[in-house]
Amino acid sequence: MKAVWFLIVGFVLSGSAVRSQGIDTVTVMTYNLLYYGANTSFCTTGNNNLQTKNGHLRTIISHVQPDIIGVQEMANNVGTTLTFLNEVLNFGGVNRWARANFMNTTTSNILSILYYDVNKFGVAEQQPIQTSLRDIMYYRLFYREIPAAGDTVFLNVAVMHLKAGSTAADVTQRGQETQAMMNFFNTRNLRENLIIMGDLNTNSSNEVAYANMISHPNANIRLLDPVNRLGTWWNNVAFADLHTQSTRVTSDGCKSGGGVDDRYDQILINEFVRADSARVRYLPGSYRTIGNDGQRFKGNLNSPFNASAPLNVITALFEASDHLPVVLRLRINAGFGVHVAETLVATWEFKVGTLASDVLHYFGSMAQDEQLQWEIVNMTGQLQAQGAMELARGDFSGTLSIPTLPAGMYLMRLRDLAGQQRFIRFVRQ
Repeated sequence: MKAVWFLIVGFVLSGSAVRSQGIDTVTVMTYNLLYYGANTSFCTTGNNNLQTKNGHLRTIISHVQPDIIGVQEMANNVGTTLTFLNEVLNFGGVNRWARANFMNTTTSNILSILYYDVNKFGVAEQQPIQTSLRDIMYYRLFYREIPAAGDTVFLNVAVMHLKAGSTAADVTQRGQETQAMMNFFNTRNLRENLIIMGDLNTNSSNEVAYANMISHPNANIRLLDPVNRLGTWWNNVAFADLHTQSTRVTSDGCKSGGGVDDRYDQILINEFVRADSARVRYLPGSYRTIGNDGQRFKGNLNSPFNASAPLNVITALFEASDHLPVVLRLRINAGFGVHVAETLVATWEFKVGTLASDVLHYFGSMAQDEQLQWEIVNMTGQLQAQGAMELARGDFSGTLSIPTLPAGMYLMRLRDLAGQQRFIRFVRQ
């Protein structure tokens, strides 16, 4: 075994970050389209006209500029899913969008489906996760830019529309639906980036359906709220900035009334995405409800004046659906690069030396006493070892006892208590 030396320095960042080679930022969006192309006794061509809706949706998509879209309440036919693709997304000379497979094992009258930018993503796998009401749609996406060394970046996505209602039976059914999804991921032994999105129809983070996701015993698939705003969301002004339904006080027969007071629509992420363990990282501060300025509690989206988006976008959101879209941004690190800041102030440095058998030698220096969390993952994002170390101010050295690693390339991620994190890439020969 040859000695390998890599340097990593922890920093307090000031100034703006610059883009490194291989770094991209993508926007993920979830949106309940409200009976898109699915006429019912209450949502008709009069109050939910498809062509009118398409015009509003084009305005919204043009404003948000997403790269991945998970939609709910799409009509149960292939033609309608293609209408959204061709008349909303690939419209006016745009040709970057593709639709995932049409899947509906439960033959529900409405379904969920994913659309994605083909210039950035492809689909490695897609299949439905069956529940008693509607399928939860699972997709394993890959980022198309493949680095010279190592595998591509994978992003696992689930799009869902859980059972609506507040009865005990409704709550139980939602719990069964998320349990089916978590069982699916657990059986697969998933150790990759994971996001779930959709209309969860939950009123509180204490509800079993939500607890199934955020309290799962398997830390690799356990989900978390990117903004960490747990509690009882329904009818609670403390969560006014996160509410997603309804856009109006008075129903028009199709769109529900009651004003903006529910946090039904959400995007959740796993620890891999939060901590950048497998080259996909949630960008803090990027999670938001489009059109919600925090001043809409139990009110209309468009009155009084809403300056959170251009007037035509607010109007489109008010008319297109009774839900609001939720978005977040992800940093894709396809080239193993790290952000470089204009001004860097070193607070700690960490080096690794010879990797022999199951012992990794390390040394460096600390500006202050520090606790570092560390993980070693392979190039497909699979966790190989993890732990924590207490390091005193000044110079240090030591060894880590880790499982024997097969030959190959690995990433070691270190994170301090302030949230600063850095990577060391090393090769086991």
